[in-house]
This record gives sequence, C-alpha cells and structure tokens, in this order.
Amino acid sequence: MTWWMNASSVILILGACSACSVSVIYAICVNMRLSRCKRIQCCCLDCDRTVETAEEMAMEFKHDERRQSNAGQSNVTTTAPPEGVDV
Repeated sequence: MTWWMNASSVILILGACSACSVSVIYAICVNMRLSRCKRIQCCCLDCDRTVETAEEMAMEFKHDERRQSNAGQSNVTTTAPPEGVDV
C-alpha cells in the first residue's frame, strides 16, 4: 500500500499544505499593508490604494498595544493606566 492510499496521511498532508499556503498569503498581505507604495503589483495581485499617514499608523499600533496588554491582564483590576498610555 502506498502513502496516498492512507486517508489519515492524505488529510495530514493537505492540512500542512493548506496551513503553509495561508501563512504565505498572510505574510504577503501584511507586507503590502505596511508598504508606503500607492500602486502594488505582486504575482497576480494588482492594487491602487491610498497610503495611511504616519499618524494613522501610530494610532493603530497604539490601539493594538492596548488590546494586547488588556488581553494579558483580563483578570487583573488596575486603578491607573500604565505609564505612557493616554486614556
């Protein structure tokens, strides 16, 4: 019996290939999003877009940091915000 006839092996290989493909697509999309270019061409993707300003990017990174810090402290009650965080 060969490997492609074993159903569990086929499912495992398809799952691993799918995960790798999704990871590559995600990495490309993240890099395109952080790019400062107005026109992006990559493989079969072509995009004309408006570039985020530095202020918009800073606000988003600040929001992400808050969300991550809140996720880590979900069971902890604090009376004052951490230093450097505007509320």
